[in-house]
Amino acid sequence: MKKTFPFVFYIFGALALFSFILLFLINFAIHISTKRQMEIEKVNEYETTFKTFSFYFQRAIADIYFNIDEIVNLMSSSEAEEKKKEKISSLLSGSHYIKYLLVVDKDNTIMDVFPYRNEFIGFDLSMSPVVKNKGKYGVFGPFVCAIDKQPYYVISKSFSDKTILVFLNIPGINSLLEILKKQDYYAFIVNQQGFAIAHINEEVVSQGTNLKDLKLVEKGINGKQGLIEEKIDKNHYVFIARQIPETNYTMFIGEEYTKAFRAFYKLRQRGFYVMAVFAAFSILLGLLLSNALVKPIHGILKMILKIKKGEYKITPYKSGFREFDALSSSLLSMAEIIADRELKLRKIFEASKDAIAVVSIDGDIIDINDAGVKMFGYNDKSEMLKIKTQQTYVDISDRVKYLKELEEKGYVENYEVALKRKSGEVFYGLISSSAVRNKNGELLFIVTTIKDMTEKRRLQEQIFQIQKMESIGRLAGSIVHDFNNILTIIHGSNQLLKMHAGADPLIDKYTSSISKGVEKAMDFTKKLLAFSRKQPMSFNIYDLNEVIKEEVKLLKPTIREDIELQLETSDSPLFVNLDTAYFTQVLLNLAVNAMDAMPHGGTISIETQQRTIDEDYVKAYPLAKKGNYACITFSDTGTGIPKDIIDKIFDPFFTTKTEGTGLGLSIVYGIVQQHNGFINVYSEEGKGTTFRIYLPVTEKAEKIPEEKIAEVSVEIKNICLVEDNNDVRAVIKEILINNGFEVIPFSSGLDLLNRFEELKDSVDLYLFDVVMPEIGGFELYKRLREIKPDIKVVFMTGYANNIAEVNYLIKEGLQIINKPFSIAELKNKIKEIS
Repeated sequence: MKKTFPFVFYIFGALALFSFILLFLINFAIHISTKRQMEIEKVNEYETTFKTFSFYFQRAIADIYFNIDEIVNLMSSSEAEEKKKEKISSLLSGSHYIKYLLVVDKDNTIMDVFPYRNEFIGFDLSMSPVVKNKGKYGVFGPFVCAIDKQPYYVISKSFSDKTILVFLNIPGINSLLEILKKQDYYAFIVNQQGFAIAHINEEVVSQGTNLKDLKLVEKGINGKQGLIEEKIDKNHYVFIARQIPETNYTMFIGEEYTKAFRAFYKLRQRGFYVMAVFAAFSILLGLLLSNALVKPIHGILKMILKIKKGEYKITPYKSGFREFDALSSSLLSMAEIIADRELKLRKIFEASKDAIAVVSIDGDIIDINDAGVKMFGYNDKSEMLKIKTQQTYVDISDRVKYLKELEEKGYVENYEVALKRKSGEVFYGLISSSAVRNKNGELLFIVTTIKDMTEKRRLQEQIFQIQKMESIGRLAGSIVHDFNNILTIIHGSNQLLKMHAGADPLIDKYTSSISKGVEKAMDFTKKLLAFSRKQPMSFNIYDLNEVIKEEVKLLKPTIREDIELQLETSDSPLFVNLDTAYFTQVLLNLAVNAMDAMPHGGTISIETQQRTIDEDYVKAYPLAKKGNYACITFSDTGTGIPKDIIDKIFDPFFTTKTEGTGLGLSIVYGIVQQHNGFINVYSEEGKGTTFRIYLPVTEKAEKIPEEKIAEVSVEIKNICLVEDNNDVRAVIKEILINNGFEVIPFSSGLDLLNRFEELKDSVDLYLFDVVMPEIGGFELYKRLREIKPDIKVVFMTGYANNIAEVNYLIKEGLQIINKPFSIAELKNKIKEIS
């Protein structure tokens, strides 16, 4: 093993022999390196000052634009004009940057001014350079106001057919430089043309001075980095120039050269004295120590530089000095620990399903994981690192609010905002961020996570639509229940009147008119029931292709001559469970809408095909279910449906027609739902609309056997009527009595239960309402059947809360009559059951 010695032995020996020569070299090295280091420090000092100023300058401009946006919203509101002006004046009074706010019309004539000055009103600015940049983003000027002859900067924003011109105080803008002036900095801001936007000497700005004659201004505008020297007013200055982000302005910050490098001059002077005294000794000392000290130091520095670059697999430097070797081993251990931690952080960073990004306060993306690159639609990370975060916001004001909250709290949690991908597609993201600062409180960077909320929002909207349709359906069914009872009273009373009136033509005329009105009302309630899915259907298995062909034959005569009807059916049969009467309404309503959308003619296309719905489709359309479906595509070449109303077209009573009821498409929606199917719509304005109806296919094309009518030998004379509505019960009772029946009426099923043992052998037929309080007709039937299994019942219904009950009654072969019914229909039902 190689013998090593304490480094201190070499130090003491070298200093004893060559201290004077070493001191010379140190002074010389200090002279060179200090000059460079001080230049770097000055650049960093000016850079830090610039970033601080830039932040407050941008925030001042952002605050002005924020005030302008509030004023635009206020002026667009419906409040009283006096109230608006009062609020605008109050808003402007809090800003020391704004001198005037002018509202001009499209002809550049001043309509209003805040604070109010009469001489401004009606003044034509068409010839003024102020309106040259009207509506553009940024600060322009200075311009001399034609009225008060004072120079101002101008910010503008257009809305509707008006434009807001904001005249900014030059002293107000210049006040941002006051803090720099107090620190003995020489600072000013110019635009691309070289005109002073702000200056520590306010007169330079107010006189409209162009500073481009100064070489440093030309260099700064052209992007010169590093220190720039310039003589101003016979004094030697040193500056840096930086462009203020999101503007076309360049800021110059500097100070007098002698002041900037005062410490260097003093150090250099002292160094010359020392080097003059010890020059001879320093040369000899440097020669002896170069190998002993510089080489191991360089070796250690190389290790440090590799770690700094992220190269953690390093070989330790062996110098022979115990201290240097220990330092080398420590650096190696540190590199291994850093590499391990960085690997863990990188794995967490890349494994996240949400976007994770590290960004600067200026919007530069420092790093982003693969999930973030994919979320925003970019090809790779390098492409996304070239953009600003500002480019990902749909509304830049959302970012202003986000940064404001981040500055106030140090973090932002669950901030939902509209973002856009590279393609321009808008999506909703949930942002959470934390500001990372150094020990001095200065912001280093922002760590942000973004969760894509688009899928969640879309599912919430679809669930809301389902719930809304269900709620409206329940309301419609409830209305029909009461309405059908009223129609039963009217229809029954009208028939009784007709029976007793004899052959009186006048009364016959009036009763016929009432009958027609009842029929129209019945048709309306059927439509409501079809929407609400509360009316039983009669299903049979049909080949959808054959049904469509028959329906098209019926549709063709109803379609205008300037509209072509095309049909294309699938090659193989599509067996589905259908109520053809209701299915006719679906095609008829779609055809009526299509004709209305093609006032100048066009084409209606109907196509059938078999489709398989998988899990991916179900995720996109929660109403769908996996399986095989017969798909009916119904298309037209009409005007299309506007995007702002396409989500409402299935809502009941929603219509864009002056004479429409708004029930057509809601009925289509309800009928499709009752067939265990679902419907989608796609439309483009000016190109047409396509509806796709999906009905589940069935395996076997077997028809449901027809129900048999029971034959009863006993003549029916005594009827027990159970109906909770007094008026309906009275009318039905009167109808039965007038047709030769004995009637025992009850207003409640419980009343009948209490007397059933007494009546069961004397009653031939029971007439029950399906929907009643306390106990419904179906439950009443089940309980009575336990006592008397051969009980004969006819159920009356116009609406059912539980459609499954009604379908069960039909399946069991029990008799149902729909309210309102005619005398003939009631007698036929009684005849069928007897």
